[in-house]
Amino acid sequence: MAIFRTASSTVLAAMALAAPAAAAPGDLDPSFGEQGVFQRDLSSSGLDSGSTALLALPGDRLLAAGWSAGRSEAVAVGRHLESGALDRSFGSEGIAAAELDPCPDAYLNGFPAATVGPDDRIVVVGTAVVETDDSEETRAVVTVFTKGGQRDPAFGEGGTLCQLHGTSSSLDDVLVQPDGKIVVAGAAIDENGRVQALVVRYLSDGRRDGSFGVDGAVQRQYGTAGSSAAAIRRQPDGALLLGGTVTDGDGREFALVARLMDDGAPDATFGTRADGSVRLPLEHAGPGRGVAYDLGLDAQQHVVVAGQESSGPNEAARAVLARLEPDGDLDGQFGASGVTRVEAGLGSPPIAGFRALAFQADGKIVAAGFALDQLDRRGALLSRFDAAGRPDTGFGTAGAVRTQHGFGDVPYSQWTAIALDSSGRIAAAGPAFGMTDDEQLPHRWTVARFISGAKAVALPPRPPDTPSTPKLRLPSSATVNRRGVVRLRVSCTSAVACRGTLTLRRNRVRLARAALTVAAGARRTVNVRLDAAGRRLLRRHARVTVRATSTLRRTSQPALVVVQTLRLRRLTAAT
Repeated sequence: MAIFRTASSTVLAAMALAAPAAAAPGDLDPSFGEQGVFQRDLSSSGLDSGSTALLALPGDRLLAAGWSAGRSEAVAVGRHLESGALDRSFGSEGIAAAELDPCPDAYLNGFPAATVGPDDRIVVVGTAVVETDDSEETRAVVTVFTKGGQRDPAFGEGGTLCQLHGTSSSLDDVLVQPDGKIVVAGAAIDENGRVQALVVRYLSDGRRDGSFGVDGAVQRQYGTAGSSAAAIRRQPDGALLLGGTVTDGDGREFALVARLMDDGAPDATFGTRADGSVRLPLEHAGPGRGVAYDLGLDAQQHVVVAGQESSGPNEAARAVLARLEPDGDLDGQFGASGVTRVEAGLGSPPIAGFRALAFQADGKIVAAGFALDQLDRRGALLSRFDAAGRPDTGFGTAGAVRTQHGFGDVPYSQWTAIALDSSGRIAAAGPAFGMTDDEQLPHRWTVARFISGAKAVALPPRPPDTPSTPKLRLPSSATVNRRGVVRLRVSCTSAVACRGTLTLRRNRVRLARAALTVAAGARRTVNVRLDAAGRRLLRRHARVTVRATSTLRRTSQPALVVVQTLRLRRLTAAT
């Protein structure tokens, strides 16, 4: 019997629309699979298989990950050639699978995520539901495959970890650091029944990294009633960004973005809260729900968030994109006051959401997710926006492409992952299945590729720090004279000069901005003159704490952005 995959924002629905006839941006690529889509059952028994994660590989190949149900349920990875066909040199006939040996009597639930590390190992994470005599519990699962698609015996128990954090735990995203450490994110329930965001860091062999959090793990409740993490990204300075949801005591849920320092401690310099978090505002007052399913860093180190916002249970739900400044403030140059809301659903009420995003080399943003059609059936949604958050009207219909890859009387499909190949084409993956009057039909492994019309190749993965990376050290405190000049003793500890800008903010107010140039290996005093807002603040308070954002230029790479806390002290006499 097929297992119905669930996630916090999903309901059983889909939509059916015809594919466009002409080859244009947003059309399915007929050179991939069958008219743009690879879809089949990859399980050994014909029971169930689904793809929920997707990565672009060199040579325009794709790596998809998900699950496959055979004799028992397994984590699965498939490698696709440029044509969409399975690469039979990978795993077993193009598929690598790992049963949940450390979790007996378990099955996978939710949407597994995947990434590839600097050593080309493939890491897949998900959630295992373990059945006992009288109950079920969920556990975090991490599986590592070699580049060729074999389980890595050097990791965990024969390539897999199945661990319980608190009384219940789940995983939704993963990254691998340049040093090979694996960082996973999800949720855990503590002994008091509180839902908390969960982040765990492992060494390359599966042991927990004792230098991170408590015994390698961080469980943090950001709201008064609970929080969870659905996405994690690493910034160039080693800080970790989380995307997810936070719930307050009044029942309102907000899309959450939070930042942790490299050791797992909250970064209080991000956002306006002491726990280093930001809540995206809901459009309407009263009951509502927001969630961040994915996030990423654009070329300017802005944090871009993809998710969903609804006005409450059974109300309209909009697909949402938002952009934050590097210090966590909403970017007023994006969308409407930092947020773009899209009513892409066609049903009554209209329901849609974004679950994944990617950046084109020209700065455009591609977002993927789902939308309900006029019959309230869930179908796949692919949208493209310009760098300012406006729909790209040259893509699909008014910036959106709706396709249906489900089957049966009631089809169901959605995109949960997207990737841009080295030719700039857009690939997407997600679960697809259907229903008849009396049964649910098995899921099928589904990967599609769309024409983008992009002239430039996709952005490559961000390289790790190198000897040419500027490293600026600011003091933790500084003085301000009566003329409103901040004196900062700064050091450039790298082998290259530190050139860029320095911005001081308190809450959402900019206090000062100045150009910054420090020679390689040098130390100097930099004078920064406060704006009028900064001078007024220092007249009212003898001591204040602000955020100092350094944006440093790098050769042939995006700018490096570093944010820290800076305590300012007013002098009683001019210096």
